[in-house]
Amino acid sequence: MRKTIIFASHENDAALADWVAARIPGLGFDGRGFDPCTCIGVLRDGQLIAAVVYHGWMPQWGHIQISMAADDPRWARREIIKGLLGYPFSIGCHRINLMTNAENVCVNKLVKGLGFVREGTHVSYFGYGKNAFSWRMLKSEYSRVLRRFGSDDRVVSNGQRRQGREFGEAA
Repeated sequence: MRKTIIFASHENDAALADWVAARIPGLGFDGRGFDPCTCIGVLRDGQLIAAVVYHGWMPQWGHIQISMAADDPRWARREIIKGLLGYPFSIGCHRINLMTNAENVCVNKLVKGLGFVREGTHVSYFGYGKNAFSWRMLKSEYSRVLRRFGSDDRVVSNGQRRQGREFGEAA
């Protein structure tokens, strides 16, 4: 039986941030550009297939920025999505921020399908002539994602289960 798990471990943050940075075209920096950050990886049959970097945490305002990359579309399972999006809300966020390349139709469709709301266009954000879209997900919007995907308390991280142990898995 094939198994997909998501894991979090502070010892792996730098390696996961580098992995994500290497897969974002034109980013212009390695994973240290996200510092300080926390990362969550998605493994399938022991191989890393996706990771999310949580960075730019502003506890006084309750928001965080996320960046992510994937090598395999099988990361996008309900249980995995709920765990990856649920983590920021479990640590006190009320808002997740995300930037995408305006020309990347597939990514923008995915982000919208995950429940993010597009807030604006940033002209030449990724360099001259390379626009970006800004997206957000509020905690109330994440609640709608849970209702749509079906609630499962064992998948949404609670912070205490973050100490290097799995907090979500899918067959």
